[in-house]
Amino acid sequence: MHVIHSETIKGVGLLAGGPYASIGAGVMGAEIPDTLLDELIDFAEQNEDDGKIDPLSNLNGSPVYIIAGENDEAVPPALVELQKDFYDHFGANTEYEIRPIGHE
Repeated sequence: MHVIHSETIKGVGLLAGGPYASIGAGVMGAEIPDTLLDELIDFAEQNEDDGKIDPLSNLNGSPVYIIAGENDEAVPPALVELQKDFYDHFGANTEYEIRPIGHE
């Protein structure tokens, strides 16, 4: 929601949030390809070019707080960290924390 509607949604808090868009759903619980971050960025930029999402420049400086569970098997911390890297790429003000919790 935040990426798509960044003109009106000015920040986000994510708990075990995987990467933007359904492209990340194929790696839930699987090995994460090294190219996934670039694919996510390209996908977002293409959606921006097609007018399907608000300008990605709106993410610059946007507050983003992300929490991952170190024992989370459904959405592993490495996948959640991709969401942080995605936001960092677009200049968001991100905070990322791993807590000793799982996914229930």
